Amino acid sequence: MRHTRREQIGGWNAASKICISALTLAPIGIWAQNAVFSSRQYHQAPDQDGVYYVGPEITAPRMIRTVLVPYPDAVSIKNLQGMTVLAMVIDFNGTPAHIQVLHQHGGAFDQASIAAVQQ
Repeated sequence: MRHTRREQIGGWNAASKICISALTLAPIGIWAQNAVFSSRQYHQAPDQDGVYYVGPEITAPRMIRTVLVPYPDAVSIKNLQGMTVLAMVIDFNGTPAHIQVLHQHGGAFDQASIAAVQQ
């Protein structure tokens, strides 16, 4: 079966119309997806104490320097080792606040750890 020149051009035109339509509609679909995503963006709000948590708009604090905690003078036993675990809120200036002792090692060690964090 032999196709005429007119049929070949007509077939090519139909394919090109579909291709052009697809290329024209693709950016519209991408724009629509971005519009839906941007309307669902989450804005963080503080909790009842006014504290913001790390998330899309709040970056985690990073350590700027390390402070060595001196061995407490009040402790009579030397070379006593242990660990004090603290929890705190870092304010927008980088100052620790609401410091809590989560794991105690002893009164003098805990106080020395809190004093080191507050420096």
